[in-house]
Amino acid sequence: MYYSVLSCIILYYPVNLVNLVNLVILGILLSCYPVILLSCYPVILLSCYPVILLSWES
Repeated sequence: MYYSVLSCIILYYPVNLVNLVNLVILGILLSCYPVILLSCYPVILLSCYPVILLSWES
């Protein structure tokens, strides 16, 4: 699916500098997203934990 979308982008848009930069940024975002998610997850968990605990108590 991802490759077909990529080939469609390449086929339908003339690959000028802006589109190339957008593709690179998109690629970086896609590859960084899991890392960002993993680094944020403990923080979210820690901030939610007391709330979950309090709601469990009541």
